[in-house]
Amino acid sequence: MACTLCRAAAGALASVRTGSTARTYYGSGTVSEFEDWVAAILEIPPGEVTDDLGPATHGGWTSLRHVQLVSAAQRRYDVRLSAREIRSVRCVGDLRISLRHKGAPV
Repeated sequence: MACTLCRAAAGALASVRTGSTARTYYGSGTVSEFEDWVAAILEIPPGEVTDDLGPATHGGWTSLRHVQLVSAAQRRYDVRLSAREIRSVRCVGDLRISLRHKGAPV
């Protein structure tokens, strides 16, 4: 089952996606680049990355991977997430929303 924020984000992301092509978001970076990056951190194929992907849906998303993902996201997008924001990340969609709120082009 998708987390609440991921379900809300799905509607917004539908306007960003067009078939199998990725469109530019905020003028830099593309959706597929974000998904490729998340896949590399989680060591999974990029095709498996969806906004619903999280510890509840993928055994490879361990507490260690969670810390690595959030830490790498902060470095990559030059943002700082609060402890509350980090704890609220329960799936890729949550991370995407948190980064967007900080102005990251994801």
